[in-house]
Amino acid sequence: MKRLLFIASIAILFVQGCSKATDEENISKTQALILAENTTLLYPGRMITISNETIPSRSKIKYNWGATDQYGFETKTFKSPGYSSWLIVIWPDFNKDSIIGEEKVPHLFVNISSGNIEIKQISGMAIVPWDSDLTYTVPADGSSYWE
Repeated sequence: MKRLLFIASIAILFVQGCSKATDEENISKTQALILAENTTLLYPGRMITISNETIPSRSKIKYNWGATDQYGFETKTFKSPGYSSWLIVIWPDFNKDSIIGEEKVPHLFVNISSGNIEIKQISGMAIVPWDSDLTYTVPADGSSYWE
């Protein structure tokens, strides 16, 4: 019986160690921004920001765009991809003379395990906590915002 408990304890420690090793392999916020840079550079002069926390797989994410009445904004939902990811948003071009909500807003989901990027074009901006310390304006000259 003691031997069985000893083996079970070792197995539990092994499983915990493996999950910690997997967590260390995850892509950081900064790495996600670097991976997405080729896409974000296509939007010179626009602001980009990244989610404060990773977005869980298949999460319902609320977004809003455009006033619907005197009480607030229309809120809709969309689903995140089937993997945990960082969410990067390329803000709309507020300098355009366009109707609010007319422009599709690129939402980049960076897979935290593989670094692959999926882009969803949404008529509005996701309502998630954003990391204000990692908000950038894409340089108009096409240079990296990391320089």
